[in-house]
Amino acid sequence: MLESEAVRHSYGKAHHLLENDDIFHYVDVVNTATDIKILGKKHQNNEVLTFTKDIEGEILFAVEVRVNHEGWLSLITCYRLKRKR
Repeated sequence: MLESEAVRHSYGKAHHLLENDDIFHYVDVVNTATDIKILGKKHQNNEVLTFTKDIEGEILFAVEVRVNHEGWLSLITCYRLKRKR
């Protein structure tokens, strides 16, 4: 699930190193991530997972598992670990 607040947060921070089209990788990264982790922190009392994949450099999507919404994954933030190659 993409909510406008999470997208604005991700693109509103210059140190997230995102390109204009990076948000479109969300579904691909979640479905085919090379690294998936349980963060161990909560966001609004929900578990947080991170999905990482190398798409012209590593991109990470942090999502919360919305238990009250049938387990939907909702974006919290995304960023690139380094500048795009």
